[in-house]
Amino acid sequence: MRIKLLHYGEEWLQGDFEEPPSDRKRVRRFLSAWHHAVDARRGLQLVVLEGEGAGIWDLNGKLLHYAKAIADAAFVDDGLLCLENRVTKAAAGEGIRHAITARSLDTFEVRRTGEVRVPHGCVERLVNDGPSGLALATWLDRELDQEKWGYVGLDARTLQQLPWSLAWSTATPSPPAFVPGGTQVVACHTQSTYWWTDDPDAASPGGLRKVGDITVHDLATNALATYEALIDLPQGWRPNRPDEPEAWMSIWGPEFVDSQRFRIWWPDESSDVLSLPLPPTIVLSRPLGTTRNTLPDP
Repeated sequence: MRIKLLHYGEEWLQGDFEEPPSDRKRVRRFLSAWHHAVDARRGLQLVVLEGEGAGIWDLNGKLLHYAKAIADAAFVDDGLLCLENRVTKAAAGEGIRHAITARSLDTFEVRRTGEVRVPHGCVERLVNDGPSGLALATWLDRELDQEKWGYVGLDARTLQQLPWSLAWSTATPSPPAFVPGGTQVVACHTQSTYWWTDDPDAASPGGLRKVGDITVHDLATNALATYEALIDLPQGWRPNRPDEPEAWMSIWGPEFVDSQRFRIWWPDESSDVLSLPLPPTIVLSRPLGTTRNTLPDP
C-alpha cells in the first residue's frame, strides 16, 4: 500500500507498505501520514498515520509493530519515545491527562510510562531534541468551531512534565522546533482561512496581508516574542482553487538548518531561510504563486 506524507506539500513515500490492521470496512487505496522518520542504522522506519496511530516498518515495507493509541513518536537511542492519547480528566484545574511512553523497538513493549497534562483536548505532535534531553507535546482542542492549540514541555529522559508551556488561539498544523541546544522553541502559526481577502467571494485587494505569526519562546525566562509574517500581494490575487482555502492558510515550519537559521514554507510551497534574531516583521516580497502541488490519488 502507498503512503502519502502530508507536510508543507504532499509526497509519496518510497515503496509499498504492509497495511496495518483496521476496523474500517471499506477498501483503502492509500494511507495518509504526517510524520516519517528513518533509522538507517537499525533498518527501520517510523510512520505516524493521520488519525490512525503509528507503526514501525522495516526498509522493505514489512510491518513490525503498530499501535493505534500512538499520536506521535520519535526514535531515541534506546528505543522509541511515544506520545499517546489516553484521555483522562485530572483533578479540577489540572487539565487532561495523556501518556508519554518509552517502548522497546524489539518487542514494542512499554518499558516506562509518564504523564502529560494539557489544558484541553487531545495530544498531536511529539518534538524531541535529543542532545538536550528536552521534548514537547502539542495539543489541539476543537470546540464549537473554535480551535485552541499549544504545547507543554517534557523531560525526554525521565518522562516528567516541565513547567514551561504555550497556548495559542488558532490551530498550528506544523510542529514547532527546538533551537539546537534546547534554549528556545520556534513555532509558525496560522492567521485565518481567507487571509488574502476581506471578502471570501472576492480576490485580494492587494498590499501587505498577514498570513501568520512566528513565535520564539525562551525556555529559561519563559518569555515569548511574536513576529508577524506578511505577504505583499498584487491587487486581484487569488489561489487557483479558492474553494479549498485550508490548503492556503498556513506557513509551515520551522526546520533548522544550523544553530541560528531555519527554513519556513509559504502557502505556495516556496521557502525561505530566516536567521535569529528575527526582525519585527517577516515579509515575502517576491510574487506568491497561485498553485500548489496536489498529488492525484493512486
